[in-house]
Amino acid sequence: MTGKQLLLGAALALAAVLGGAPARAVAPAPDIIDGQEISRNYPFLVHLPGGCGGVLISPRWVVTAQHCPTPMTVRVGSLDRTAGGTVAQVDAYVDLHGVDLKLLRLLAPVGHLPAIIPAASPGAGEVVRLIGWGQTCPLPGCGAIPAGARERDQTVTTADQCAAGFLDAATEMCVNSAACYGDSGGPVSDVAGRLAYGIVSRGDAEDCGRAHTIAVDMTRQRERIGGIVGELPQVLPNRGVPR
Repeated sequence: MTGKQLLLGAALALAAVLGGAPARAVAPAPDIIDGQEISRNYPFLVHLPGGCGGVLISPRWVVTAQHCPTPMTVRVGSLDRTAGGTVAQVDAYVDLHGVDLKLLRLLAPVGHLPAIIPAASPGAGEVVRLIGWGQTCPLPGCGAIPAGARERDQTVTTADQCAAGFLDAATEMCVNSAACYGDSGGPVSDVAGRLAYGIVSRGDAEDCGRAHTIAVDMTRQRERIGGIVGELPQVLPNRGVPR
């Protein structure tokens, strides 16, 4: 698929979203509240200059939230959003219709280890890890965005725990409070830091400290993503989902 075809597909998908089903109420997208500084690197972690996160899913493809601005470059494999890792040029993008998910194609492959999108999503009560550069205080504009990424472990909750109308149970997952402004597009990972179950989309309340994190469930989009990206990294043998 050429870059022009990718951009055409993106435009058509965006037009379909704008002219399709009625929009659901969306709270401002969620930084990691009460998180901690990260002591080890996540090679698949990506920072977008527009203030969002992303996940490297193959040597040449990054996934982020569709509502995030499409950047000219991204920084891959660094916990510091201002330095380190690899600054890679973006040459095309694809919006996935019906979900808050966007694929960014890099001009050239990078040498960082991609995350694995597993075949199944975590169930209610499963511990997941949210990683990002969002605010560390709960209200809009209450503090500066940190230079270093932060992480916090939280549990997946049942769909009915999220505010009514804010969650599409067929394509999204609800996670207990953690993400905040600036965390959009960042990974919802396993605690071992190898899998990417999803990416942060938004919260169901303005106050991040009281909001649930709503994430796009990438496990349910794996086939669609693979159809665009090509071969995806496979689940490692004998590596189950942590309980």
